[in-house]
Amino acid sequence: MKPGERVTTITKIAAALGERNWSEVDLTLEQFGMPISDSWSGDPYSYVVEHIKGASDENLLELHDFLFPGDASVPGSTRAHEEDAGGIWEPGYFRLFIAHSSLQTLEVGELKVALRDYGIDGFVAHADIEPTQEWRDVIEVALRTCEAFAAYLTPDFHPSMWTDQEIGVALARGILVIPIRKGATPYGFMGKYQALPGANKGAARLAQDIAGIVAQHALTTKRYTAARESVVAGRAVEAFENAQSFNAARATFTTLRGISWRALTPDLLNRVEHACDANGELKAQWAFGSTSVADEAKKLVALVRASSSSS
Repeated sequence: MKPGERVTTITKIAAALGERNWSEVDLTLEQFGMPISDSWSGDPYSYVVEHIKGASDENLLELHDFLFPGDASVPGSTRAHEEDAGGIWEPGYFRLFIAHSSLQTLEVGELKVALRDYGIDGFVAHADIEPTQEWRDVIEVALRTCEAFAAYLTPDFHPSMWTDQEIGVALARGILVIPIRKGATPYGFMGKYQALPGANKGAARLAQDIAGIVAQHALTTKRYTAARESVVAGRAVEAFENAQSFNAARATFTTLRGISWRALTPDLLNRVEHACDANGELKAQWAFGSTSVADEAKKLVALVRASSSSS
């Protein structure tokens, strides 16, 4: 963001958080990786400004999107980014464009499936583009909105008339580039990146290695962490919905309660609430002292919603 955009975003966030009680302010800042103080002599607005003014653009945008869901007015906000993508990415997942030759579509398709277990949505052109769509336009959108780029380097990769152009876009954007050595080595400007060995590795192992890279790289670690939280939250809610015993009900709620609040989307909260009424195992009394799992889950839903709506 430009300096003026940061000032606008910081003051907007401070105004929203400044209306909340101190414990909620500190909880929110902590959840988004920002510092807090044990004592403060000023007002909440100044407190928030002081503690978020040094945050990265990425952290500020994440906090903005949490406090103002659906507001795409801030350049670079997640909401604006999603709208710009035209619906080609799985919501909440980390976005990885996978460049490959047409002969490797089947292999790369298997990699795409394996990556989903790690919260990564891989764009595979020949598999992801509807026949009725203008495929070049879709590829351009995917290249513009992906968060990292992988090159599936087989011997037939370089001769392709499209792959080098795709790499050029990724390099120009300055995003993380992961060359995967599958019989060919990085070349040209891509040669400065260390290749991920891919020989004799199946889709499952490659997916694990790619996830490890995006989890640790400075360009992707925060965004990927959020994506992983989203996937974990979705699976936790699914397990909660499908609890088939008293013990499973308690265990799945305990897991759900440990999920980051920012990962519990309105849709997930609605599903939790519906499960409380639909699944009898969640209604058994005395699960938590004198209350049932359903009672405690509804309290959690109300708390998260109140936190979001009060902004």
